[in-house]
Amino acid sequence: MIQYDLSIAENRCIQEETTSLVRTFLHEKLEPSHLSYNKDIAGEPGLLSALSNLFNAYFQPSEEVRPCHVALAAGASICLTTLIRTLCNTGDGVLIPTPYWNGFDFHIAKQAQVHPVPVSFGKFTDSFDSAAIIRALEEAMDSTSSPVKAVVVTNPHNPLGRCYSEDNLFSFARFCGRRGLHFISDEVYALSNFGSKAAPGASPFVSVLSLDSVQAECERSKVHVIWSMSKDFGCSGIRLLQSALVSQKNPELLKTLSFAGCLQISNLATLSALGILTAPQLPQLISTNKDRLAESYQIMTTFLEQRALEYVPATAGLYVFTKLLPASEVGVSEARLAEILKATGIAVGTGQAYHAGDAARGWFRLVFSMRPQHLRDALIQLGVALDLATTAEDQNMSGNRQLKLKTRRDVGCPRKEQQTSRVTKKNKSRIRQGES
Repeated sequence: MIQYDLSIAENRCIQEETTSLVRTFLHEKLEPSHLSYNKDIAGEPGLLSALSNLFNAYFQPSEEVRPCHVALAAGASICLTTLIRTLCNTGDGVLIPTPYWNGFDFHIAKQAQVHPVPVSFGKFTDSFDSAAIIRALEEAMDSTSSPVKAVVVTNPHNPLGRCYSEDNLFSFARFCGRRGLHFISDEVYALSNFGSKAAPGASPFVSVLSLDSVQAECERSKVHVIWSMSKDFGCSGIRLLQSALVSQKNPELLKTLSFAGCLQISNLATLSALGILTAPQLPQLISTNKDRLAESYQIMTTFLEQRALEYVPATAGLYVFTKLLPASEVGVSEARLAEILKATGIAVGTGQAYHAGDAARGWFRLVFSMRPQHLRDALIQLGVALDLATTAEDQNMSGNRQLKLKTRRDVGCPRKEQQTSRVTKKNKSRIRQGES
């Protein structure tokens, strides 16, 4: 049984505040008419207006975002799938810098029937080097047999938790302009940029919407931004992509996406979104989210540093990319460690799932976007699992069963007195020392 899920990027830091806003708004605004079909194919006008206000306030667009620039969909993934289907033919390709979210494999390859073409880098830091970006894009473009129609980037990055600089984004845009490609920027973590003293040279969040179209040298009709409330406001269960798509010079594309999503969006979800986006407390909510993410990130990285585990310093997002398998433990595979973690009640995302090749061997994505005490409890459990992993190579098939029994006894914790094993005490001490 999974007690601590560090694999799903859900933001639990501000769910209480978000719930309060939604509950109050629904209590005051819900009417019988909301139980009927939505009459506006383009989307609820009030929500489109609230979204355009949000983009103008926080994304610093070079051109004002108007409600007519926005199309709604029932989730960022659905928006991306519909967008890719609209822009591409079956068998076409889209370039995606690695490492990238493994959900793209399903939504792009399976649902849209388009080939994700990995854009590979030698090391993680190259992902944010403009010259390396251009080289990698050219190599990927020239090596694939699929007709490439678009470049898809996630900014802030998933799973690296960093933001592309303005210069990086210009590099992507100019490449798309030269090659006649669409530039799709998935910005679902845009308001979850919390900064980090550990990454002083890292770029703050810069939206593609802020790029000067002349300098970008890319047709504005081929620049599209996807955003959702799911991550930044901790409401992934509401399933409303409020941006959804922002495309300022392509009205026909917006009509297509609006028509596709008009009957998929619940009126209750629309009201919930309005309850958040029109609240006077919105600026404070965004600020609180950033503060709490920064606090949770500090707890996570203190744990990693105390165990001398390498990680990519993050400045945004809900997770950190870390190497849980040091080079000295080459005998322990990712799959083996994942098995041990699962046996101790911990779920994580393996680095290989993010298409980073050998560079990600031994790396994992750990989500930290939860309340501090829950995160500390999860890290105590994670520490136990990592200590067990140091002896994993000595386990054979019969010993494997022995390990599972030991895990249930020592860290399954059905009885409180069983939590006082020597290794658990050691990890509690480590984490508590990091709190002071």
